[in-house]
Amino acid sequence: MAEETLLIKVSNVGLVLSIVEVVAYPFAICLAILVTIKIVRTSLLPSMIRALLCLTLLRVPFTILRRVYILGMRVFVYGEAMIPLQEINARLHFFAWLIISICGVAFSLQLITASFNLKLSRSLHKLRTATVAGLIIVICITFAFIKIPLSIIYVEIATLTISIMVLAFIFCANRKWRKTRVQDELSAKATWEENMRNIRIIAPLLIHENIFHIANLAAIQIQIWLAPDHKATLNYDPTIFNNVFGLLLACEMLITPALLLYCLNRMNERQKMLQTLIKRRNAEDEGQRYFQQLLSSWN
Repeated sequence: MAEETLLIKVSNVGLVLSIVEVVAYPFAICLAILVTIKIVRTSLLPSMIRALLCLTLLRVPFTILRRVYILGMRVFVYGEAMIPLQEINARLHFFAWLIISICGVAFSLQLITASFNLKLSRSLHKLRTATVAGLIIVICITFAFIKIPLSIIYVEIATLTISIMVLAFIFCANRKWRKTRVQDELSAKATWEENMRNIRIIAPLLIHENIFHIANLAAIQIQIWLAPDHKATLNYDPTIFNNVFGLLLACEMLITPALLLYCLNRMNERQKMLQTLIKRRNAEDEGQRYFQQLLSSWN
């Protein structure tokens, strides 16, 4: 069987697209490492948000290793024949997808807790962080080893969409609070600034992931329409669409850390501008107090 599959060469177009995909992956890994270091070192984000962002970035090396195995077996060993362990690869693929879907729910819960001032003690906060991280891993592993219907993609898209809607609601609520109690309460102002920082990091990430979920769903639907004799399950992965999914994954793995890097840099720039503005206001206040004291001494 192996000798027969060796005769089925990968097409020139498929080979070129595979090379493009492989070349993109080292850049994705370097970006993911850089962004992970910046997330761990920053003090502007809550520990829960940082943990979830790092968990999200774990998909990058996880997905790249899976794809490198597929491309290596496809180009050098089996050609266009079906690669062994395809079912396991399909489940691992959606295991990685489920991570971001569940992280979206966790992001929303974290922002709701912060926005509505639902305070927790330090011990409960650590317990909640560990519980959420553990649940994410357990649920993802559970979904990775059960029969996966195509409808799970719709559930993931719906989950991300609801999370984005929750973020939009929290954003509007924080904008409204800025015009009311944020002006009068120092603690409310600090909470507002933290919530806005979190939203500016999380919202672009969830929107980006939702776009790629929809793009992958469209590719799967086209794949099914072109091969009506096959069952519409996620375990079906013909080689004709291998490069399509591979390029989508390469783009997703590149854009995810690049987008987070951009958002983190913007967050740091805003913080520097805010600190500069505060120093300027303090200097102006000191100058006004000095002139008032000077004026009172003359009088």
